[in-house]
Amino acid sequence: MNFEIIKKEIDKWDPIDLLNHAPSDEYDIESREVLLKFQHSIEQNGMIIYEVFSKAFGTTFNKSVDECVCIAKKIMEQE
Repeated sequence: MNFEIIKKEIDKWDPIDLLNHAPSDEYDIESREVLLKFQHSIEQNGMIIYEVFSKAFGTTFNKSVDECVCIAKKIMEQE
């Protein structure tokens, strides 16, 4: 897996709705953290995405684990 694929899907998702008014590198730190922890399981990767964004954005991040699993699936389909 590479950073560009993860970043593209995270940016497309825009889970905090920031990219309309924030710099394009807004989710770079979180995307790198997801990359470092990435596994071979869609469910595990969904939990990783959920944990990374919950930690980074607190209650502002209100997406479900299931939605994060869907994003993980989209990322893994591009491998």
